[in-house]
Amino acid sequence: MSAAMELKPLELVLCGLVQEIREARALAERLEGVLVALGRYADVDQLVECQAADHLVQRLSGLSNYLECLACGPVQVCLDVSAAADLPLAAQAGRLRGKTPVADDGDAIWLMD
Repeated sequence: MSAAMELKPLELVLCGLVQEIREARALAERLEGVLVALGRYADVDQLVECQAADHLVQRLSGLSNYLECLACGPVQVCLDVSAAADLPLAAQAGRLRGKTPVADDGDAIWLMD
């Protein structure tokens, strides 16, 4: 963990998490589209597993909606967000710490070199 504390209001932390989850949901929706296209080549068991992508999209949507409701609460609390500095994706770490948006190399999905 990072040594220096970095306090941010809970509302901002939750709003950052909501945005991060919404972006993850968008990526899951893209993946779901690919799986649907590939589904015509799958057997029944594989099709059932492909439905996990839809389940993931639904769970991420519910989670972002719930966190958004929590962010609107009346509580004035600050959290130490310095632990986000240790996340493996620099752009995600910056967003969760409330820093200026950094280009996210994770938007590109590379299947082969």
